[in-house]
Amino acid sequence: MNPIYMQLSDNPLKDFGSKLDVTWKADELLRIAAVRFYYFIKFYHAAMFEKEFCHYRFERPQHVREFWQRLMSEQVRNRFNVAEEPMAMILRHTQLLPRQLLLILNTVAVKNHRLRGATGFQRFESAAICEGLAEAQGTICQEIFNAYRSTYPSAEDICKRCLPFLPVRFRNGDLHAVYNRHGKAIPYATDFEDFRSILVGIGALGKVTNETERYIEADFLYSSDGHLNIQGNELLCIHPVFSRVFSQGSNYEEYEPKVVYPHPMEQLRS
Repeated sequence: MNPIYMQLSDNPLKDFGSKLDVTWKADELLRIAAVRFYYFIKFYHAAMFEKEFCHYRFERPQHVREFWQRLMSEQVRNRFNVAEEPMAMILRHTQLLPRQLLLILNTVAVKNHRLRGATGFQRFESAAICEGLAEAQGTICQEIFNAYRSTYPSAEDICKRCLPFLPVRFRNGDLHAVYNRHGKAIPYATDFEDFRSILVGIGALGKVTNETERYIEADFLYSSDGHLNIQGNELLCIHPVFSRVFSQGSNYEEYEPKVVYPHPMEQLRS
């Protein structure tokens, strides 16, 4: 639960004592989306379904992985020309909500149909994956702002003014410098702590936890236990949805070969 609601309550134990937090894991979202496309193929492409898809059983994690591997190419190059697994690239551009993943996949499917120009079911092309993902991000980002409009009315203004000046990863001190130059005049953000809390609250700002050869892994508030403690001069990063929409300039990546993955990678491998 977002800490803002606990602060607004006069009696948190009474108001939220029986609350139920619903969170999703990456493998759960992959299974939901797989079932949805499975039935689409069954109803609209019966011959191909019987030939290639009818044997999948999605209670088995291996079948979920194999299903998506059948639909998508093994790797696709993202907008920075870094090779990624398609579903990993798509998932890291969500805040682990089913509607966000389904929006991206639906947009990819439409793009693929237009690129192929065919009536039959086709494997998703790399170009359709990249174009569909890019098109869906603006809608996802705006939906997040709308959801937090009453709680954080300055969130969109903060992102527009400040995110273009942040690199792929940065220190808390770097964020403070951006706030001093570009964020002090923003309404509803009373000081730097408030400014940072807004970015954390909407899931735009995360804390780096690990780095692999390809990814910068990070924790974000929406997938944590409701708290994201930032201390000292820790490494921070911007969620891929927000960096894609607001950090278009060379200042974002500086030719950084790694990209942010907001969820533990083992969730995708499980």
